[in-house]
Amino acid sequence: MYIPTDGRIAWTSRSELGEANARLMLRDPATLPSLLKNDYDNNVALLTGPRAYTFAHLAEALTRATGRKVTLQKIPREQYAAVVAVEDAKEGHGGKSAQFFELWASLLDAVGQGEAEMVAPLMGELLGRPPRDGLEYIEELVREAGPQGGYTWHQNYDIGKR
Repeated sequence: MYIPTDGRIAWTSRSELGEANARLMLRDPATLPSLLKNDYDNNVALLTGPRAYTFAHLAEALTRATGRKVTLQKIPREQYAAVVAVEDAKEGHGGKSAQFFELWASLLDAVGQGEAEMVAPLMGELLGRPPRDGLEYIEELVREAGPQGGYTWHQNYDIGKR
């Protein structure tokens, strides 16, 4: 995996995120202590996993799930979009443009600045239970998809295909 920066992300599962959003729409905000106590605009509901992980943690989880070594390669920000677009142009990849990856790099810049590392209690309050560990969830998705030929990320990358 190529990255221009590293930071932490409080990954969560899509299924729990959907469930928490549905429950949020049905709840009176006054009954949600963490929503009322946040230091931000009360219209922001931060739904996160219970722990924030680096991309190095993600690479380790993908290595465990696939049985193949997944490595990180940090490359200069100004080279990121061009390098990743060349990789993405290869057979079986997404074929997205350097412009797409320039936008993606801006998201990674925000991750590197700590904008995705906050862990908030609201998801657990809405679910009525602790949310699943996001990294464990990703590892499980990839591992379970192995017998079916591997897990394909929505960005059209094949992980775990042999």
